[in-house]
Amino acid sequence: LLALPEGDDYAGALFSLIQASLKISDLTFLTQERASNTFHEDLKALLQETVPSTRLTCDWSDPERDPDGNYTVQYRVNGMDEPLFVFALLNDDRTRDATISLLQLERWGLKFHSLGIFHNQESINRKVLARYTDVGHKQFSSLEANRDRITQYIKDYANL
Repeated sequence: LLALPEGDDYAGALFSLIQASLKISDLTFLTQERASNTFHEDLKALLQETVPSTRLTCDWSDPERDPDGNYTVQYRVNGMDEPLFVFALLNDDRTRDATISLLQLERWGLKFHSLGIFHNQESINRKVLARYTDVGHKQFSSLEANRDRITQYIKDYANL
């Protein structure tokens, strides 16, 4: 992986070390990106299998109060008195965004129920998680470990 130059070529050695570090960094980034894509694809597939397409909206925002889509809900399950807003909580940033959206939707006086599904709740910063917990209604710590429970929860709430 790392070819060290012969003699006193310190610049060449440093260059080789930097190249090796960048390759390792690239692998880490690709692994995180792949996990992100898989999580979102898996959650979307689960929702599409559970909820009829006429009752599921992706990337919903309130058209009257939020025409620019600043406070989006990743999935909206409708057909009940209070819709179910589903958030895919992959990391700290997504969890913060969901918290902000929930607070704004609440401020606007919308009636809804929320469901947060974490990729891995243990990886979320404690303060970020605490803030989300204050405003979110129901949450599951991971998709894979709770797939059946998530499906049953959605079916029960949405009367499916």
